[in-house]
Amino acid sequence: GLNLQLSYQFQNRFSDNDRSMYSIDSLLTKFGGYYTREQLYLGYIPGLDSLNYCRNIENSQYATYREYNHAANVMFRYNMGDVHMDAGVSFQPQTTHMDYAKNLLDTTVVRHTFNWAPRVNYRWKINETGQLRIRYNARMSQPSMTDLLEVTDSSDPLNISTGNAGLRSSWANSFNAFYNGYEPSRQMGWSVNANWNQTKNQISSATIYNTETGARYTRPMNINGNWNSGGRFMFNSALGLRKQFNVNT
Repeated sequence: GLNLQLSYQFQNRFSDNDRSMYSIDSLLTKFGGYYTREQLYLGYIPGLDSLNYCRNIENSQYATYREYNHAANVMFRYNMGDVHMDAGVSFQPQTTHMDYAKNLLDTTVVRHTFNWAPRVNYRWKINETGQLRIRYNARMSQPSMTDLLEVTDSSDPLNISTGNAGLRSSWANSFNAFYNGYEPSRQMGWSVNANWNQTKNQISSATIYNTETGARYTRPMNINGNWNSGGRFMFNSALGLRKQFNVNT
């Protein structure tokens, strides 16, 4: 028979992220007669009033996120005799409001995205001891909101990172096929498995190393040509008139 399945889910999420940074060393220049170098390097934590004086404005950041996520799923199920198949797609519109503050930047960003993900599962029962299964899945994913901001994080002078406003969404494909069979009279079995995965515009990081200063500069980037595939074959069988021996891969 043929069945249709529909589902819908809504999610409203709020989060905030306070990444304040304090340069404790600056207390030596501002309060050199009050704090000693030994105190600062042996884990002594100054009071809140003193910390406010050594707040690293350039690298401190604060962000709040309000997310409105929808997920609508449509699934067809077909089951007739030895054939069973599921085919469907998930639609995921999302709206995100981000309030972001860092150094001289104080901005509000609203992003509307529409992700979708198809899925197909196919199974054919060839006989009582053999079957064929095929699966295909794909999904779209988006870069993070902060990765899209052209801001620089220099809190670690040897590892400096920056954003990339030109990042695009990525698309990942996954395919898998499996077949197995067995002959009870000969006690012989076999299986074959193959898979393939490929991602378009995968979000990764480019790193540039400065040989003179020893610093690393990283920036999120879209890359293509990322794929992998694999396969596996298995065979086993009993040998001899009394099946007292066995060979297998």
